[in-house]
Amino acid sequence: MQLIKLVLVIFFLITGVTFALINHSPVVLDFYVTEVTLPLSVVMLLAIGGGLLLGSFLSLLFLLRIKHENRRLQRQYDAIQQEVTNLRTLPVKS
Repeated sequence: MQLIKLVLVIFFLITGVTFALINHSPVVLDFYVTEVTLPLSVVMLLAIGGGLLLGSFLSLLFLLRIKHENRRLQRQYDAIQQEVTNLRTLPVKS
């Protein structure tokens, strides 16, 4: 397992270095107030990183909503189970 992790780390490291070397052209980002000149590889990595962060945040919100729904349904299930248990213990009237 350690060997597989090492191979993957080396692969992504080599891929990242070659990506940076291939995409070294300067890009000007204009933010209306100021301009920033960065290499294309940095701009692309920032965009990918921002997308990953936004996607992770939205997934976390979805996960929290699902967990809340699960807790609500579990409480409802427990209440129904308790009611069934109570009904089973009642004496039968003839």
